[in-house]
Amino acid sequence: MRYPGISVIAAIDRHSAIGRNNQIPWRLSADMKYFKNATMGKTIVMGRNTFASLGYRQLPGRHTVVVSSDVKLGEMYGVDVYESLENALDANASKNCETMIIGGGMLYRAALEYAEKLYITYVDTVVADADCFFPSFDESFVLVSEEKHHSDEKNEFDYSFRIYERKSNQMQ
Repeated sequence: MRYPGISVIAAIDRHSAIGRNNQIPWRLSADMKYFKNATMGKTIVMGRNTFASLGYRQLPGRHTVVVSSDVKLGEMYGVDVYESLENALDANASKNCETMIIGGGMLYRAALEYAEKLYITYVDTVVADADCFFPSFDESFVLVSEEKHHSDEKNEFDYSFRIYERKSNQMQ
């Protein structure tokens, strides 16, 4: 089944690392701002570990959905909880807005087959002790935009914001 409006957003290093000890392994102020702007007003879907890394809190201005077998999370933290990504996507399909998959690694792997768009921040570093990685994606996604930036006082590494779209979604 196709779900319209599914996007994935992630920041990855040169080897596709996204995390270390359930945390983002770098601090890029620009990426945090980019993430906030890209997800504001939308439904964000995450796994239980990603929700835990956020301190079990909802991000303001976004509808929070957690994929977990622990349905008590919903009662405890006021979020919608579904036992599978497909159940979460089914429940949110009628919202008519972009749904953003924000992590972690297992959810990214499951979501790639449904994604129409990828928002990828490439961070010019290698995290030697990374323990979570973004899945590889194939040529069915094509690069449609890229903004390159250099490190500065608020961003310790060079980085670029790249947007990929699934080929079938592009205008002929």
